[in-house]
Amino acid sequence: MRTRANYHSNYELNYHTAMVSWDYHQDRPYKGDTIEGHRRMYLHLYFNEAKAVDDKISFNKMLDAFEEELFSGKRNPEHEKQYARYYDINTTPVRGVQLTPKQEAIDAAEKNYGYFALMSNSIKDPFEALDIYRSKRPG
Repeated sequence: MRTRANYHSNYELNYHTAMVSWDYHQDRPYKGDTIEGHRRMYLHLYFNEAKAVDDKISFNKMLDAFEEELFSGKRNPEHEKQYARYYDINTTPVRGVQLTPKQEAIDAAEKNYGYFALMSNSIKDPFEALDIYRSKRPG
């Protein structure tokens, strides 16, 4: 997906569209029957490199804030799960707080930065779907 062939200069992003099918089931009580079958859907995937960089910067600022909270001793109870997810924390009376980042967890959090998806049951063109989505969302 992240190739030159899948890059659109006007939108500054990479894209890929795949047609997928899903099982359709509709109960019709007014007719007393059920409609079943397969329907098609278009899965539009996008990658925006600038968004990936912005997401990474925001994530690193969050980690900086966590480190400040841990080193200062002003732990936020709402962040305890995230402290444990991203750091091995060791506290000793002499050396104080020592943090070792859990790189695998950090890499896992960063792996999907810049990606997003849209689905449609009728719009085949990925940029038509993107334009409609952008025109409907606020701001």
